[in-house]
Amino acid sequence: MKSVALILAPTLGFAALTIPAHATTTYEITFTLKENGQAFWTTTMSVEATNNKTTLVPIGFYNAILWFESDTFKTNFTLQFPINNFALEVTSDPQGLTVIFQPMLPGDVNGDKVVDVFDLASVASVFGGRSLFYDLSFEFTFEIDIFDLVVVAINFGHRY
Repeated sequence: MKSVALILAPTLGFAALTIPAHATTTYEITFTLKENGQAFWTTTMSVEATNNKTTLVPIGFYNAILWFESDTFKTNFTLQFPINNFALEVTSDPQGLTVIFQPMLPGDVNGDKVVDVFDLASVASVFGGRSLFYDLSFEFTFEIDIFDLVVVAINFGHRY
């Protein structure tokens, strides 16, 4: 099997896919964060998956996913978090994609296994906004602030 890491735009995070030599299907995955029922952040990414229809999605607040006693879900699904009245809706076209959330390596937001200036620039580019992928400081607000930059700075130079 061949494994490929896709680096998407800085505001999208990344997805690692396992791609055997079988036919692949392109999925459009949409992530929508809601607070009190109102959407405040949405992003869509294209991923290719094989017959096993699985994609890995690293996120900064992985521990929050564990409230659901699983990190694996089949699209379309909604996760209603028990604090702050947040919900995460994940849809895919076509439906039926298995999404496995993975813990993000501390500070490594682009997934290259090195915490460097590119990770710092990625977080800085969304500073002051909200994002599913760059909320690294475990505040569970999805707001990108100085604490998220500090996580990158503390781990700067680390190789995984």
